[in-house]
Amino acid sequence: MAGCLAAAALTSSASTALATYPGANGRIAYEFAWRSPPIHIHTVLPNGADDRDLGLGNAPAWSANGKRIAFVRSADGQTDIFAMDADGSNLKRVTRTPEQYESSPYFAPGGGRLVLTRAPFSKPPVIGSVRIDGSGFIPLAPPGAGFQPTVSPDGRHIAYAASNYLGEDKGGIWVMRRDGSHKRRLIDGNFDRFPDYRPDGRRILFSQHSLPTVIRLDGSVAGYACGDFLPVAYSEAYSPDGSLLAYPHLFGQSQTDPDHFRGADIRTSDTALNHRPCESQAVTQYEQDPRHGFASNPRWQPLPNG
Repeated sequence: MAGCLAAAALTSSASTALATYPGANGRIAYEFAWRSPPIHIHTVLPNGADDRDLGLGNAPAWSANGKRIAFVRSADGQTDIFAMDADGSNLKRVTRTPEQYESSPYFAPGGGRLVLTRAPFSKPPVIGSVRIDGSGFIPLAPPGAGFQPTVSPDGRHIAYAASNYLGEDKGGIWVMRRDGSHKRRLIDGNFDRFPDYRPDGRRILFSQHSLPTVIRLDGSVAGYACGDFLPVAYSEAYSPDGSLLAYPHLFGQSQTDPDHFRGADIRTSDTALNHRPCESQAVTQYEQDPRHGFASNPRWQPLPNG
């Protein structure tokens, strides 16, 4: 169970959207589960202090002003998008879509719309946007084109992980304008996941065959970021000031099955490329807890500068 949960937690797959809006570094939101579900959303200070459990959910994403968190929660037999204040209060249900699985919420810069992935049961997912009250869904890509959409800091583009549903040559990391036009592939790869814009919008970090890779906007590889080389793809997140990365670190690897671990913590490191081994700092301390637990999918809160 622990190994299965490690893979599930770290890959939360289609349910995860990334990117960091610029600003001062605030709290880190992340998903957490003990050795079995349910999964909760926590926030914590970057030094590991004041860890708060905000309740059931996964795939947290901060608004550009750092005041709201959009996330995924299963309720009433559905998987929909919810939003809450940074302290877990003022909970609102954004969508209510029977027979569809929703994931990957991400706030547009103005906070009035969310970009997300909507997947009717037994059908391929569709990337689209919706108003913060759940109305006005607009599809932005054909069914099966991709998932894990993330909005550029200036709000003009959306990067996403493409699937092979539309053809073996359609994988990789793609980008399109915010209205869904001018789609183009930045880099080819059938296992590329979790694109995350750097806060200045000039680089994209993603998991390439589980290796944290940074590319320029023309698709050329800038280098490889700090992080664990794991048997599964996983998400990393830039800090709002662009100086740090947050990522999950698996611990307690099985001696008999290298794909099984006892748990995972959130760690931070600098953003230097091609420097391994790299220095990192622990944020959470679940490795020290005899119950262990899996922390994953970190997202960094942007705060106003000054």
